[in-house]
Amino acid sequence: MAVQKGRNMMLFVDGRTIALAKSFSYDLNIDTIDTTSKDSGGWNEFVTTQRGGTGSTEAFESVDITATQLLKEDLEAFLISGQPIDYIFGIPANMTTVGEMPTGGWTLPSTGKKGKLIITKVGSSYANAEVSSISADFTFTGAMEDYTGEGV
Repeated sequence: MAVQKGRNMMLFVDGRTIALAKSFSYDLNIDTIDTTSKDSGGWNEFVTTQRGGTGSTEAFESVDITATQLLKEDLEAFLISGQPIDYIFGIPANMTTVGEMPTGGWTLPSTGKKGKLIITKVGSSYANAEVSSISADFTFTGAMEDYTGEGV
C-alpha cells in the first residue's frame, strides 16, 4: 500500500506557495440540527445543514524577496483585505523524488482541490535561539471542488 508523504502536499494561495512552509492542515465539517422527537424510539436523530472547513499553515519566516512564493507580508495583506482568495492544494506538477524546490518555484498541481478561503489570523514567533516562524489560519468559503489543472 502506498502512502501520501506530507512533504509533497502543497497549498497554493493566489497561485503561489507559502515560502519555507513546514506544515499545512485542514478540517472539514458539517453542521447538524437535532430532530429527536418522541417518535425517535429512544435514539437521537439529526439532519445535516451547512458544510465548511478551516485550516492552518506554518512556515519559517523568509527574508528573501520572491515573486513565486508568499511571504508574511502577503498573508497580512490578505488578512487586512478580508476578501476571499483562490486556493489550490495538491502535489506540485514539478515535484521530484528529491523534494527540493525547483528553480523558478513550484508549479500548480495537475490534480487536487480548489476553492476560496479567507485568512483569519496571521502570527509570528521570535523565540530565542530559534529560527523565526509564521503561521496563518484560514476559513474556507464556498464549495471545495476537485481541481484538474484548469482554472481556479
